[in-house]
Amino acid sequence: MHLYLLPGLGADGRLYDRIDFGAHTAHRIDWPVMPEGSSLRDYAEVLARRVDTTQPHALIGVSMGGMVAQEMALITKPARTIIISSWKGPHEMPMPIKLLRGTHAEKLLTPAFIKHGLPIMRWQMGLETAEDTALFDAFIAATPLEQVRVQIAALLGGSGLLHP
Repeated sequence: MHLYLLPGLGADGRLYDRIDFGAHTAHRIDWPVMPEGSSLRDYAEVLARRVDTTQPHALIGVSMGGMVAQEMALITKPARTIIISSWKGPHEMPMPIKLLRGTHAEKLLTPAFIKHGLPIMRWQMGLETAEDTALFDAFIAATPLEQVRVQIAALLGGSGLLHP
């Protein structure tokens, strides 16, 4: 079976590098560059074009990737959709995230904010090894701040299955 792997917000396909998927064919999907105002559904529509729907497939997504995987499932009709560290709908959204909806908190992100918040972000992510910390830092360095803002805005306020 073909597995389409969606990372979390600000991450990329390297998130899955240490997983052996056995006989399955893994396709690591990185986030496309999206314009401001994009929704989770917009991400799903763009990413669904990367899925070969003529073959049996599964969608696997972590965090924001899980939300987008659910949206993609409506388009690609996978055999399975697996979400990891994510939520299935607004009723499962953590209260701190609910409180941020409509605030445009993503506009507060600046390079200085990220630099000073990095130790807290590392702690919050539960990073324990130097290897995990290096990968997290690589994600931060590789993802343009503008795209992180677009992703956060989509997560907090985009339309779609998770945000009717």
